[in-house]
Amino acid sequence: MMSLSRVENQQSFMISARDEKWWKDAVIYHIYPRSFKDTSGNGVGDLNGITSQLDYLKDLGVDAIWVSPFSKSPMRDYGYDVEDYCAIDPLFGSMDDFDELVKAAKQRDIRLLMDLVFSHTSQDHEWFKQSRVRGDNPYHDYYVWADAKADGSPPTNWLSHFGGPAWSWDSKKGQYYLHNFLSTMPDLNVHNKEVQQELLNILRFWLNKGVSGFRLDVLDYYCHDPRLIDNPPATKTPKRFEPYLMQEHKYNRNHPEILNFVKKMREICNEYTDDEGQDVMMVAEISEAGGIEHSAIYTSSDDLVHTSYCFDFLSADFSPEYIRNIIETYRTKAPNGWPSWSFSNHDTVRVLSRWSETLGVSNAQQKQILAKLINALLISMMGTVYLYQGQELGLEDVNVPFEKMKDPYGIFQYPENKGRDGCRTPMLWSSKDVGYGFSSAQEAWLPYGEEASIKAVDIQRSDERSVLQFTKNLIALRNNEPLLGQNADMQFLYTNDNILLFERVIGDERCLCFFNLSDTSGTLPLDKLISAHTTSQVMTYQNITMDNNTITYKPFGFALIKVT
Repeated sequence: MMSLSRVENQQSFMISARDEKWWKDAVIYHIYPRSFKDTSGNGVGDLNGITSQLDYLKDLGVDAIWVSPFSKSPMRDYGYDVEDYCAIDPLFGSMDDFDELVKAAKQRDIRLLMDLVFSHTSQDHEWFKQSRVRGDNPYHDYYVWADAKADGSPPTNWLSHFGGPAWSWDSKKGQYYLHNFLSTMPDLNVHNKEVQQELLNILRFWLNKGVSGFRLDVLDYYCHDPRLIDNPPATKTPKRFEPYLMQEHKYNRNHPEILNFVKKMREICNEYTDDEGQDVMMVAEISEAGGIEHSAIYTSSDDLVHTSYCFDFLSADFSPEYIRNIIETYRTKAPNGWPSWSFSNHDTVRVLSRWSETLGVSNAQQKQILAKLINALLISMMGTVYLYQGQELGLEDVNVPFEKMKDPYGIFQYPENKGRDGCRTPMLWSSKDVGYGFSSAQEAWLPYGEEASIKAVDIQRSDERSVLQFTKNLIALRNNEPLLGQNADMQFLYTNDNILLFERVIGDERCLCFFNLSDTSGTLPLDKLISAHTTSQVMTYQNITMDNNTITYKPFGFALIKVT
């Protein structure tokens, strides 16, 4: 039996409460529209598909939806290569469909966050077409152009995420252009004040359409160092299959001008409120290699972004010490920031697949238990939390064969890394239909996988023990219990190799959050935390029993215990 004295001797950690804002304790549901629901019968999800499932999301209890890009695009990177910022791609529907989505969401008290991609456009964008024209033209500096070195090589050693140099030669222009991603996705020159004004106009366009916030794609790539200095080698260079990771990306991103532009964006957002008089919020995506320190920069004052999306839980690492270290590091590095936590998104292997592999869990029943623990941990943390579509079902990655892969990043990395297709496969609404309730098409844009017979929505809705029903109850608990809200401090009490124990605190009330992140069994005494003079109430639990203020836990057991 572990001694509680070790609990008391652990250094406590506290997150200070902030003024109440809707987004601070929100559960935001992340939708990848190509894979959510198809109403047109072409095998690809659309805006009307999202509208058709708003009652499902309302029943789930989420506060907002973040929708990945749906603006007009040639789809070389599936919407993250924008051809026209203020037009809906016909694949997803029309502007009328978007207006109906916003209206229907508001009727259900669901806010909509739009994904904005301001670091780059598609090469098909009219700005880039004009920018390529030689001679004096107003669009010349809309993108990052540079002359070749004397030997004809690119201006710098900067590398693209998608392989090869971050520079491509344009024979029409007679210069190189910068692209941190696909060569068909040229980087905008956000140093240019005219470009900034164009982007601010786009921001205002969508605010006038009624959106409640923005997820800012790769914010740290908005501005490069115009001196065009080579990046140094990474300080740690283990054997890798991706050359991009072998550089310290010091000069191709995170230029201070980004902060000045973000302040202009925030000023515009501050002019707007939603129907309840609440903030329009901006959440920044800071690239994984940028880390928590860069997230701290972009959230360091109330004239920058509202919160920054944390990448650190999108890895294979999953241990009590790792989780505690990430949260403590965030608060140390970003004392004025507000955290945003996510365990899955459209760019990484689904959390249940990742952490099952880390823990060596292969049994289907054990995975269901682990899925519930994962969602309980996320929902109980202080900060804004993001639930990726299908996470509430306990979906795993689908093994997409090479011949059916669509993701250019995955095709480039194959076979060492199969890319992002596995987490982007269609939602499983029905166990009975040919298209599993997602589409009437003979074949969807990506394979469905083999989980529908046990994990589809229709099956889980009728099973009170399902991951879906459990997650729904968790969200309801978070929405109704102040101890899981934004004004409840968070304080770590105990960690070892298997156990994570923290509390959420408001005055004399506490919620003890106990998690066994392992397949082991044991006991933990709580007698000095839950004295004979207090009342304790187990609000939700799994694989635990309590007797005489001692928790007896089984594999992946957890409990949220209210103490008053």
